[in-house]
Amino acid sequence: MAILAYNESKIDTRKRILAGFILFFASTLSLLLDLGTSGKGGIGPFLGIWAIVACFGVTGAHVEGGMVGDLSFMCPEFIQVDLL
Repeated sequence: MAILAYNESKIDTRKRILAGFILFFASTLSLLLDLGTSGKGGIGPFLGIWAIVACFGVTGAHVEGGMVGDLSFMCPEFIQVDLL
């Protein structure tokens, strides 16, 4: 995330959002690892599922950061919360 924040002016936010959604889709498909092991467990499937969960976090950061970046060019009401 520090790399993305440092290079934010050089990164196209639409490509960042698309990359996040593609990675999210690939992570969803890789949950078949749990079905493939039939719930037998072990260190390999544990590390695999751990990596998939970490991948979901990275994809969420990509998409959320890209959406806020795109919305910041629009009306300020889109990114500010009105309490009244």
